[in-house]
Amino acid sequence: MKALRGFRVSLWSPYFFGIIIKPVSSQFKFHPKEALMKKFFLIALCIVLVGFVSANAGAQGPGVTAKPLLKTTLSDDTTKEASMMLVEFSPGSTTGRHTHPGDEYIFVLQGTFELSIESRETRRLSTGDAFHTPRGLVHENRNVGDTPARVVITLILDKGKPFVQPVVK
Repeated sequence: MKALRGFRVSLWSPYFFGIIIKPVSSQFKFHPKEALMKKFFLIALCIVLVGFVSANAGAQGPGVTAKPLLKTTLSDDTTKEASMMLVEFSPGSTTGRHTHPGDEYIFVLQGTFELSIESRETRRLSTGDAFHTPRGLVHENRNVGDTPARVVITLILDKGKPFVQPVVK
């Protein structure tokens, strides 16, 4: 540790992952409070990331993948935002029953899937079909074909709300 004599290594810095070396009085000093703060920060960061991943995992069932394409605030109403995503359903996969805090517009790029809406007749959508699901309507999407189904979904949502809200039977 001869090279560090006369300097202190800070475990907490505005750069967090970087190490700052500060001059001190002739010896290397370890500060337990700074190490403890760093540990608490890492734990808090992990909790936030796990919560974010869990919230998004609940948004789609197994075999359903969503790729965000666009997210923007509406020009005339800053309390609303538009989100566009490409969603792929593997054969037999489903979103599970859910609602949205806004309107959903679906365009089928490839494949065949069923749209089951509570208190309405199930609709079968194929390549080239489009559909609108109003705010708060409980529904479920299921790929009923033998190949993957791909859709583009546009959502006009209340700003800051999760784009999907799972519904338990």
